[in-house]
Amino acid sequence: MTGGRAVSKTTRQSGLARWQVELALRLLLNDSCSGHSLKQIAAHCGLSRSYFEKAFKVSLGTPPHRWLVRQRIQRAGEKLEQTNDSVSSIALSCGFTDQSHLTRVFGAIVGSSPGAWRRQRKASVARPLSGDPWQVAEEDGGQGRNRTTDTRIFSPLLCQLSLLAWNLLNLA
Repeated sequence: MTGGRAVSKTTRQSGLARWQVELALRLLLNDSCSGHSLKQIAAHCGLSRSYFEKAFKVSLGTPPHRWLVRQRIQRAGEKLEQTNDSVSSIALSCGFTDQSHLTRVFGAIVGSSPGAWRRQRKASVARPLSGDPWQVAEEDGGQGRNRTTDTRIFSPLLCQLSLLAWNLLNLA
């Protein structure tokens, strides 16, 4: 000991400022076709990529990529339910590379393929995708298990941010 006080190496990570959240969400949601990288979005927010990722997770409760994938799944579910477009065209319009990519991710989150989920929704058998983009649940093939991607309880601020993101998504 050198006579000084011990300094804690842990620091409290702070989240993004409101303007940074709004800018990041706009860039992620509205400009998905322009292919902004996280490094570019972080630069727009005046942050390094690694700090941006950590602050985004603190602010929104999930890493940027996972958040964006959930938004895309939500949008794909809406299009599956509200249109007769092919799964392939829905995949491309929602930012997935192809139908296979959408099918893989949709199945992992929802528990069934997009086509099967669409047929079940039209027959009123499957539950709708939750209006909450943080939690997408679906009965797992009638086996009595419930596949839920995120069961965390979010603070009111995170709920407000989720609602803001949801509104931005619906305006696009």
